[in-house]
Amino acid sequence: MKLHHFFLLLITMGALSSCVEVVKSSYEDPGELPTIATFEVALEGGSFIYSKESLRGDTFFQNLGSEIENYSNRFIAGDWRVFFTGWTGADPLMGSLFCGHSRVKGKKGVTFVMDKMMKFNCEHELFFDDEYYDDDGVFQLSIVNCEDLSKVDPSLKNCDSAMGSAESLRISFGVTRIGNFQGISSECILLEDAQSVTDLPTSLPTGSDKYNNYTVVFEAFDDDDCKTIPKTIILPKGLRDGLAGEAQLEADSVNKKALLYLKTNS
Repeated sequence: MKLHHFFLLLITMGALSSCVEVVKSSYEDPGELPTIATFEVALEGGSFIYSKESLRGDTFFQNLGSEIENYSNRFIAGDWRVFFTGWTGADPLMGSLFCGHSRVKGKKGVTFVMDKMMKFNCEHELFFDDEYYDDDGVFQLSIVNCEDLSKVDPSLKNCDSAMGSAESLRISFGVTRIGNFQGISSECILLEDAQSVTDLPTSLPTGSDKYNNYTVVFEAFDDDDCKTIPKTIILPKGLRDGLAGEAQLEADSVNKKALLYLKTNS
């Protein structure tokens, strides 16, 4: 479905009440982000909204798929940050990435309405560290299939001399709420067999030193169709923070890639 007039309408409901205080956001205000008046894109690669209340820590997640027009949600009283991610590809998590952000707050609740204006920008610390984008946009993700990250030579930007055993991979991207992962999972991804680097037709938010809302899960398989028992690597603080000995992210600004080194051997 096409998305017209991307999103956000802020509606503060109700009159002021002396017994209810508007909570103060503990987030740093990111300032003005670019907005767009009209936007037409099919988000067939899936999309979701993640929201977090700044004082109580309440969270909200909803997987929207590609059907995101006419969506609305009623948030309870508070100061909420709303984050949106979506992909345009034919397969889940694939294609061009689109990011949106809003801050909504109210004493008695706020109605968030899709199909309206929303602050829109992936090239921002809310989604990416500034190493992973330039004037042309955010970098695409490349998987580096490694046997052992201690053997990685950063100058080579590959693990060709010590390739991992994985032949296929599945990626899940989302958030962790109350100990449970919620998000979108890719189809089975066939890894290159003649070299360690597999370039993917997608970008995933890396997070930054201020914001790391997203959890990323990688399942590495020793067959070419994701059917064997996988080695699972969970990055609870996103791609940028990685996981010691298991996952390491590096910016390749020359080739405009976000290189993710994964130890796929058990």
